[in-house]
Order: sequence, then C-alpha cells, then structure tokens
Amino acid sequence: MNTFAEIYHPEFVKDVQEIYWDHIHPIGLATKGVHIKSVFIDRFKPEFGPLRLVFKKYDFLAPHFLIINLDPNYSTPIHLDGAEEGKMRPISFNIPISGCNGECVTEFYDIPLSSFWKDTTTATRWLNEGASGPKIGEYRLKENPIMVCPQTPHRVNNLNGSERRITISWSLRTDWTFQQAVEYFKIQDRLILQ
Repeated sequence: MNTFAEIYHPEFVKDVQEIYWDHIHPIGLATKGVHIKSVFIDRFKPEFGPLRLVFKKYDFLAPHFLIINLDPNYSTPIHLDGAEEGKMRPISFNIPISGCNGECVTEFYDIPLSSFWKDTTTATRWLNEGASGPKIGEYRLKENPIMVCPQTPHRVNNLNGSERRITISWSLRTDWTFQQAVEYFKIQDRLILQ
C-alpha cells in the first residue's frame, strides 16, 4: 500500500523537537489557522534561522510544513491535502512533538476523488456530505516519523485521546513519488517494515 511507512530517523526527530517550542511554536502562534497551520520557511526572516538549518541538513525536505494540534475528543473530517493541481503535497513526514502516545489514529480510506470538493481557502479537498468508503489502513504516531501520502483520503482521529497531539507534517521533496521516497529510505536502511 502506497499510503504510509514508518521511518527510523531519530536524529531528524530530535532536531525538529529541539527547536519546536522556542522557534516553531511561536511561528505557529503568528500563523492563521486553528488546528492546522501551514508554514513556508522564509529565508529572510531571522526567526526562521533554526528551521533553515534543519531544512538544509536533510536533503529530502521541502521548505513547507504543517503544524497540527489535535485536541482530545476531536477528529478531522476525511480529506486530502491540497486543493489545486500543482500545489498538492505528494509526500510528508509526520513528526511527533507532544501527546503522541498511540491514542490518536490516522486512518486512510478508499474513496474516489469525485467524492471530494475543493476548498481553496484551506487548500484542502473535503469529503462530500454523505459520501464514504472503506478504511484501508491506519497508523499511530509514537516516536518514529511516519512518511505519508496525503493524497490518499484520510482523517486524524483523536476521539479516544486523553491529551492534545502536536505534530509537524513536513513536506518532502516534490519531485519524488511515494515509491521513490520509500526506496530512498530503504537504501539507507531506515524503512521499518510492518
């Protein structure tokens, strides 16, 4: 299934977690959005300096990420990231920051694209009311990053969660397919086989 894969990359997770509260969180507070905030790394603003260092250190990253805060007893609607052709994130790394205790589940579904409507204000394609499809997979983010294809219908379900789950969903290189990214991490012996 070309939907998600667990990747062993503790140094990358550590690098992101170490700058989250002092650098990423304040940028998130100044960014529009409630549960999800979209951030592009600004190469001119000094407050983005630590992010630029992480971005330059890892050749698989794109200069964009989402900050995702999910409260307990909340679930996102089923959706796909990106509303416009050419602006869709083909692959991202979900990185645990806080509250990633396994209670929150990211669920993937088999639903045709025709069942979604485009919302350009949130850069998201949302599932039409009344549409549905079978669940085809799920993962629980704990300590390793999970590489995902956000172009597969999915939702993040924290309905049974006891604490807020904070993650960074960092976009990977836009010139890669999901399979190319899998091969890249497999060659590095970082792919955790399920």
